[in-house]
Amino acid sequence: MKLIDKARFLQYKKSDTLVIWGSGSSIKDLKKKDFDYLNQFDSIGFNSGCELNINCTYFIVGEMLFNYYRMTEDKKKYYVGNSPEEYIKKLENVESACLIIWDDEKTFKHPNLHGLKNDYFKINQYGHSPDIKTSGLKMIGEFVDKKLYTVNTLLDKKILLHQYKGINCPVYFSKCMGYKNVVFAGIDLTFGKDSYAVESRKEFFDKWISKVHNSNLKVHPCKEYLFKFINYLKDDINFTTYTPGGLLEIIKKHN
Repeated sequence: MKLIDKARFLQYKKSDTLVIWGSGSSIKDLKKKDFDYLNQFDSIGFNSGCELNINCTYFIVGEMLFNYYRMTEDKKKYYVGNSPEEYIKKLENVESACLIIWDDEKTFKHPNLHGLKNDYFKINQYGHSPDIKTSGLKMIGEFVDKKLYTVNTLLDKKILLHQYKGINCPVYFSKCMGYKNVVFAGIDLTFGKDSYAVESRKEFFDKWISKVHNSNLKVHPCKEYLFKFINYLKDDINFTTYTPGGLLEIIKKHN
């Protein structure tokens, strides 16, 4: 991998529209013409998105790899067949993407990660709930003040806000980078092992997610905070969904 600076990172931005790729089962309904259309825009993937064979502009590496390390270290409680090594191998599917990598010991400790060919940018991830004492950012209601979602905060201070749920990371990223439009693809917000487009995620659900959340839920636990976050930013970003078969009913269909 090659560590890049802010100037090089900004060269990856080519449009005012960012496609946020999830790994929901609705992706299986997309045709070649749909991918051809969506690929004309910048895009960002995260978590299991590296298994979709989609050419992303950016890809966030952190939460999924971090959890695989946790499960590997506590096999009696959380063992799954996937390993950090297997996940890093899957990152080769997004070799054209600039990797946005959590700057922590667990993420960087595996030598296989450094064998990837991607450009990458190190960034500090601020928890499932924003750590105001650490980051120095001000809150407006439940979220950090959106006036602080800037390129400076993201690329100079190197702050990536989790803001309660993983899906909020790429949404926060879109605001910091000045994207005018966000298109959700494969963000279905349904819950259960059959709600994913990738097989490994089903096993991950059985052996990890179902132990953290109520496995009988039908709606993804991130829905509430994602909807609140979208509502918080709706005057700044035009949000649409390309795969409306899920639960993004507050967002209009992309035309």
